[in-house]
Amino acid sequence: MTRTVAAIGIVMCALATASCCPAADASAGTTPVVVTNAGGGPSNQGGAMPPPPPIPTGPAAGADREHPVMRCGPVESYVYVASEFRCADGTNPLGGDPRAGAAARVGNVGPNSTGHIIDLYRVPCPEGPREVYVDMYGCPPGRSPF
Repeated sequence: MTRTVAAIGIVMCALATASCCPAADASAGTTPVVVTNAGGGPSNQGGAMPPPPPIPTGPAAGADREHPVMRCGPVESYVYVASEFRCADGTNPLGGDPRAGAAARVGNVGPNSTGHIIDLYRVPCPEGPREVYVDMYGCPPGRSPF
């Protein structure tokens, strides 16, 4: 953070100098400054951005029994389906109503490889019904789903 603050200060000072001294000739032998990080390599300050994080591969959460959306209890499951889940067009036809989320529950599909019983929801999306698998036993340690 100290380097960032210092770099911002240097940039602000350079901008202030350039704006108050229009007679300065930019081609008068100036050289670019390379800012390096603690490891000696170029930093994001005036250099290329680091590569983006890797794109996750494999099924998305909720796509099947082995990759369910993790929630803690039935209420959190209903809220997810009714408000957080998105159809392909970015909408959620259940309007955030947990009762509509509960009504979209088809039933359970039995246990997955973790031994948790997985629930199946069918959401009426514009592109057609979308199946969403939810593990309502995905609670943090010390918290009960009920």
